[in-house]
Amino acid sequence: MQIKIMTIEGLIDDVTIRRSERGAVICANDVEIEFERRAEPEECFGVARNVAEIVYGIERKGGPNASNSMINDLLRAIEQVAGC
Repeated sequence: MQIKIMTIEGLIDDVTIRRSERGAVICANDVEIEFERRAEPEECFGVARNVAEIVYGIERKGGPNASNSMINDLLRAIEQVAGC
């Protein structure tokens, strides 16, 4: 089974993840982020952290209002759409 598109309802805006030739394209707040299949793990986690800010909101310190496991769940969803 291959998932080609996924929409996640967030607090700030909905996040749409679409499969692309090189991985996935993440669209939210009229901004598109390219997620490459062969990117470094730190870069992948950073993308998931940015998505978590949109999905879960931002805490007082400026980071996402989410735990690391919640961010990892988002990363797995992005990787699933990207075909990693």
